[in-house]
Amino acid sequence: PKAELNALYATEDELVKGLQQDSLRLIIISRELTEGETAFLRKQQSRITTTQIASDAIVAILHPENPMDSLTMEQLGKIVRGEAKSWREIGGNSDEAVSLVFDAPTSSTVRTIRERFLKSGQQLPTNAFSATNQEKVVEYVSQDKNAIGFIGYCHVSDRDSRAVQEVLERAKLARLDAADTSDLSGSFIRPYQNEIALGRYPFSRPIFIVSREHFIGLGTGFAIYSAGEIGQRIILKAGLVPKSMPPRLIVLPEKED
Repeated sequence: PKAELNALYATEDELVKGLQQDSLRLIIISRELTEGETAFLRKQQSRITTTQIASDAIVAILHPENPMDSLTMEQLGKIVRGEAKSWREIGGNSDEAVSLVFDAPTSSTVRTIRERFLKSGQQLPTNAFSATNQEKVVEYVSQDKNAIGFIGYCHVSDRDSRAVQEVLERAKLARLDAADTSDLSGSFIRPYQNEIALGRYPFSRPIFIVSREHFIGLGTGFAIYSAGEIGQRIILKAGLVPKSMPPRLIVLPEKED
């Protein structure tokens, strides 16, 4: 109860480097370490522990006045690969060029998009821009009717937060076509907690805690707490999908005769 955590918010690459340089005990990222990263840490006699605690997603945001409301993953792929440059080329009614807006070039969002749509060595198109962070992605999209921004679902998951409500007033969440493997294949859905949990949203991703502690210290304790019932309830309340769904028991009194 009296423990204090010093949090550092950085890009995925920066966090992994911090773990390798022993300046960070643990990191929270949307992938497991690669074999090369793990081997590097084991040479330092580090004990690597990876724990999935939640599921997140990539969200495409649009200007509120953009007439398009739904996008297919195929259309997004064409834009990301530079095969389509205008709205009309992806089914819109405008010849205006589409702008792609990301946060940082080395962020997990950009990595996930590269892995999903690009081949190895293939670059993002010239109409892709870095806004440096997710808040500025929202700001850019709110001012450009032809922009598509990409942010993490965690940035808009807690609907009770006034900060999230302000984001949703400035930008709208695009509907994407449901995953082919889901029960709603062929439908368009928005990135909501239940859709991610049911495997319907096509752009979800896991969230891991990766620790290098070789003893039972604060980092290990935090990972255990996050994966435990209380931690999973906090994640659920924040609008994300916990790895282990906390049970909800409803006790009904017996009827009186």
